[in-house]
Amino acid sequence: MADGIGEKLKNTIVGALRGTREITAETVNLLTSTVKSAFEGVSDIVESSFKISLEAIKGALEGVSEVGITALEAVNRLVSSTLKGVFQAGGDIVEATRGIVQGVIKKTAETGGDVAQVAVNAIRSAIRTTEEVGGDVNRVTREAIVEAIKTADEVSGTVGRNVRDALSSTIKGAKEIVDSLKEKKEEK
Repeated sequence: MADGIGEKLKNTIVGALRGTREITAETVNLLTSTVKSAFEGVSDIVESSFKISLEAIKGALEGVSEVGITALEAVNRLVSSTLKGVFQAGGDIVEATRGIVQGVIKKTAETGGDVAQVAVNAIRSAIRTTEEVGGDVNRVTREAIVEAIKTADEVSGTVGRNVRDALSSTIKGAKEIVDSLKEKKEEK
């Protein structure tokens, strides 16, 4: 069911925001229910959480871009609505967060946006949403930071450095995670 969710969310966003450029509570609810519906008929909801979330966030970012909203302006609400949809469907919020973070970084890098700031905002939103739904905040935080660094490094060394620096200085506990990853990398 991940096939098509990105395009569906993109079209939903473009339809909802055309002319308004404002992501309202109604728009967020629509996005949440669209993500939740992507899990209908999926046999392994937990395993599908990463891929559905990845495709959903990429489609959502394309949609807001088409109506003139930047990723930086929209990422908080898009991440929150995607995670809530996954949670409501019984999906794995940690895997969903990893997919979202990867999608946000790759899509922002493609469009020339501020990857480091968008990554920080996406992770903050994931942490806040995880707290709201009663998920494992420590695990989500760690996995989001690890995924952000891995994906940013894949984009380029400079983007990876910028993301590590931004996370280390803004997300509680990120510096320790970044340092531990650096140590593991140096041991290899």
